[in-house]
Amino acid sequence: MTINERPEPRTIKEAIAYFKEDMQNPIRRKIRLTGLLSTIASIFRAFLLLGLCFIILMPFLQKISYSFRYVTDTDNPLVIWIPETWSVVNYKIGLECLQFSTSFWVSLTLSAVTTVLQVLSTAIAGYAFARLKFKGSTIFFYIVLFALVVPDEALKGTRSLFFSNNRFFWINLIKLSTYTSSFVPWQIIRNCAAVFIMSAFGQGLRSSIFIYLFRQFFRNVPIELEESAQVDGATVTQTFWRVMFPNARGTIITVALFSFVWQYNDSYYASIYGINTIATRLANISSSSIKLVVQLYEEFRLIFGSELIVDERMVGLIGNTCALIMMVPLLIGYFFVQRLFVESIERTGLTGM
Repeated sequence: MTINERPEPRTIKEAIAYFKEDMQNPIRRKIRLTGLLSTIASIFRAFLLLGLCFIILMPFLQKISYSFRYVTDTDNPLVIWIPETWSVVNYKIGLECLQFSTSFWVSLTLSAVTTVLQVLSTAIAGYAFARLKFKGSTIFFYIVLFALVVPDEALKGTRSLFFSNNRFFWINLIKLSTYTSSFVPWQIIRNCAAVFIMSAFGQGLRSSIFIYLFRQFFRNVPIELEESAQVDGATVTQTFWRVMFPNARGTIITVALFSFVWQYNDSYYASIYGINTIATRLANISSSSIKLVVQLYEEFRLIFGSELIVDERMVGLIGNTCALIMMVPLLIGYFFVQRLFVESIERTGLTGM
């Protein structure tokens, strides 16, 4: 009688008897041990996934908990996860500290334009390194990769001085230590021009990684596609735009998403070039800025009173709320592009990453 033909055990004694019987048969013993190892592996995998989910989600859940706490709850040792006094005043103060109505649109404009320029410039460079063989191409590619390990601080002085002391088509690109106070398109374009120029020439934020991704993809595209285009009379430029670039859809989506998110979260270059993004506002939050916001608005003065003491705990409370406000647009956008992002990562991984 096989294992599948045996009736199900009704009692624990019958189950133990079946187990002892199986241990005496080599084939059944092997089946039992294989099933036991599979069960142990499944349990271990479940605990591992739960642990990773907890590590990833715990900071986000903490930020949500902190954002709804009233100021007095910071001194209450009994409040750990669930606030005793629920309040949205932290969001109101955070929106004012971030100047969200203007800084968000500046960040969105900067990130969107930079993403388009990054995709185009890095795709052209990646195609050149992959297909256009010229003298010293390998050396130039290694120089591009070496740019990944060069710290940004090493180039801060030269870049800021270059863009502040030189004009581009008779336009002053940046004025150091000046920020856009309102959403004026021309002012934003001028302040962001330095970042746009760097992105257009393959020197944007982490452009080396994107050049590498495109190079790896184009190297794995069958050469017959290019040869067919050349037989039809297409030039190198036409082959790239009509054949190679449209086929790099997965890599384009990957580069576009990473470029947008990294530029949106960047505060280093934005602060150098005087761009009032939401990330720079978050980096500049301090006790003095919070106290200034509270004193300027009567609604906050009525809540906190005239004698407001802004300590490190309150700065952390408002900072966590501002970070959560900054993340919300990215989370909303991720829900719409989640499927495309997963597909692009899979395709990019299958083409030589």
